[in-house]
Amino acid sequence: MSIVSFSFALFVLAAMILYYTVPKRWQWVVLLIASCFFYAVYSIKYLALLAAATLITFCSAGYIGKLHLKEKTQDRHTSRNSAKKRKSVLILALVVNFSLLAFFKYFNPAANVLFRLTGNDAIKGLPQLVLPLGMSFYIFQATGYLLDVYWKRCEAETNFFKFALFVSFFPQMIQGPISRYRQLAPQLFEHKKCDDDIIKDGIFKILTGLFKKMVIADRLAVLVNGVMTEHWKYGGSTIFFAILIYGVQIYCDFSGGIDIISGVANLFAIKLTPNFNRPMLATSIGDFWRRWHITLGSWMRDYVFYPISLSRWFGKVSKSTRKVLGPRYGKIAALTVSSLIVYILVGVWHGSSLKYIAFGLWHGFFISLGLISEDFMHKFKKKLHLEKQAWLWRITGIVYTTVIVTLGRYFSRAGSLTQALSMFKRTLLHFDLSGFSLSTFLDMGLERVDIWIAAFSTAML
Repeated sequence: MSIVSFSFALFVLAAMILYYTVPKRWQWVVLLIASCFFYAVYSIKYLALLAAATLITFCSAGYIGKLHLKEKTQDRHTSRNSAKKRKSVLILALVVNFSLLAFFKYFNPAANVLFRLTGNDAIKGLPQLVLPLGMSFYIFQATGYLLDVYWKRCEAETNFFKFALFVSFFPQMIQGPISRYRQLAPQLFEHKKCDDDIIKDGIFKILTGLFKKMVIADRLAVLVNGVMTEHWKYGGSTIFFAILIYGVQIYCDFSGGIDIISGVANLFAIKLTPNFNRPMLATSIGDFWRRWHITLGSWMRDYVFYPISLSRWFGKVSKSTRKVLGPRYGKIAALTVSSLIVYILVGVWHGSSLKYIAFGLWHGFFISLGLISEDFMHKFKKKLHLEKQAWLWRITGIVYTTVIVTLGRYFSRAGSLTQALSMFKRTLLHFDLSGFSLSTFLDMGLERVDIWIAAFSTAML
């Protein structure tokens, strides 16, 4: 059931009418039933997988929560044993949940690699698995909750069905955002009344999202796909422009989808965490990731970057690097390692092939470069008195960031790492402007009026 389909609109309307009709204490039950129905339409068997991951996380968090309560009245020795139990349960739950995710996400590429290495026809005959709808999102969301309980940031939910609603709330199952329990859960269980202003805001967001996806993204996709499918036919300038256009296309497609689901959530008087904040105006790569897919970035920061940076073993590594490189550069080196780990994981999260690891390393490298050069750039800016021309510095930063992010998209858009490197080569060595013209893109399936509509709409956006 696509979020831009008529059937989805009817489903949301029916759920909304029922939501505001039933007694308020049953409103969350309507949302749970609607979420289960939505997922069941996609796949009954994958609904069982969602239920399994939810049950594992719920039971693990509940057990950890009980151990927290017991530790308040225990002596030091018993408390240490309890802490070991908590850690063991946490690790077991994380291993099980992420093993499920890894199995469905990486089974196909792993089977392909094994077939190439062995040539075994039995491996080639294995079924191709489809990643269950929203699996990355609900595993990350459930994991965030579990870690928050473990770190005593929130109390464990005692009602399994309420927790199931938090994990499976249907608007965010398709493409996020990755919500935090403390932000989303209270809203799901509050008694809500139909508010005209909230409904209007929701409808406006939905229309904005439809505009981005159907008017801009769908048109630009035709141009991008036309170049990408036969990239060897085009000069470097055309390829670079297509990748630049792809940046606008994926932004409109992804943020448009987020606008739609945020608007749908608004129809039920629920506010989801913002996931985009004008990323095209970012002035650095770090700033870009604070604006693009915000909830993924904040999840990686809170549940990967900080735990690694503050861990005992990493403290030893940091101490060693400071002895060799000095206090400042030793600290930067340690942060650089943490950043590279995070962005490799960001790449792996996006996909299972080598091109996504390269995508993560690309961004991790420029994040690290920004950390290393921060002092130098500050002195450079001060020496040239660029504080007085802040607008010029900002524009320079936007152009630099746009170029770096665009080049990084060669990896994410190409069919493979080999194709990405081939397109890089053509862009750098054959940047021929003579082959770049409007007629080139008119041959790809769009009418002239569609190109003008896409261009005008993008400028408006």
